[in-house]
Amino acid sequence: MYEENNRSLGNGINAVNSTVWIVECAPVKIRGAMGAMQEFSMAIGSLACQTLGIPFSTETLWPWIFVPDVPLILLSIAMFMMVPDSPVSILEREKDIDKARSVLAKYYGIPVDSPEVNRELNLERKKTEDKEREDRPGTMWLFNPFGDKEDRIRVIQQAAWLGVVVKIAYVFTGARALRAYSTFFLYDMAHFTLEGANLGSWIVAILRIPFCLIPVLFVDKLGRRLLMNSSMVNTVIALIAIMVGILVGDSLQILSAVAFAAVMLINAAGLGSVSRFYAAELVPRSLLIGTTSILAGIEAVTKIVVEFLWFPVANIIGVYSMLMFLVPSLGFLVVIWVMCPETSKRTVFERFIEYWNI
Repeated sequence: MYEENNRSLGNGINAVNSTVWIVECAPVKIRGAMGAMQEFSMAIGSLACQTLGIPFSTETLWPWIFVPDVPLILLSIAMFMMVPDSPVSILEREKDIDKARSVLAKYYGIPVDSPEVNRELNLERKKTEDKEREDRPGTMWLFNPFGDKEDRIRVIQQAAWLGVVVKIAYVFTGARALRAYSTFFLYDMAHFTLEGANLGSWIVAILRIPFCLIPVLFVDKLGRRLLMNSSMVNTVIALIAIMVGILVGDSLQILSAVAFAAVMLINAAGLGSVSRFYAAELVPRSLLIGTTSILAGIEAVTKIVVEFLWFPVANIIGVYSMLMFLVPSLGFLVVIWVMCPETSKRTVFERFIEYWNI
């Protein structure tokens, strides 16, 4: 239990820190691609763990299943020790503008005296945001629907709530739950053989890697909205196809398997990748860590509830358990299509002032 708690704590801190770090340090023109790299990296890690764990999946070797992770963790620690702190963190903690400028220039790969560095630091806006933070301590006011009605504050609150919607929408696509129980779905629900179910699960894990590259390469060109909206539409279609295939029977077994893979692969290329960083692009940088931590907590709780609830429900009512994903996905599709602004290459206020006309 102590080991599990420590690992969960470490993973939780890294999940929040990586998103904040990317938004604060990545150049605007490739910020989306860097954010999407999180899902790509997780796809590689998931496949590596699944592959390396196979030799240890015996009654005698299973206690050593985490041994292959140790060299990777040590390598990560060594690499992190060489990474400079975030420029925003330097400004907030050390108040050293020159050091922040030097670090930002290093991240961007440009000269220290470049106009882009000064523009990105945007010190005057940061002072304004700090004043707002002092007037409203903490970040919980962001999620208070009955709070300040000032336009600027209302815009930030709407941004925070849309961040919640996007993260929870990904959970309710079913991509995570179906990936966690992929063998169960293919074997018990779609009626493949156990060997076929294990092979299918492994093939989908391999295919996730190239699909995760799609947002890395194109999210800054195509925009966030296109990837989110298209993946939500296709997710709804795939969930319907899963239900139809299983209800008809083994004659449409292949349809169920293809639609099952589509749910995971489409979201890997769309909402799954964008949700990793989209919420962090919607709030001012001075509120980034607190807001991202809250959003990550909400996402984690929702994910645990949905994944732990779906499995017993699926054992009881079978294919109709897919309605747990289909019905919410229809609602989230409408909300994301209508309300979520494009964030590519724009500041938080440019995004919302243009989108909401305030």
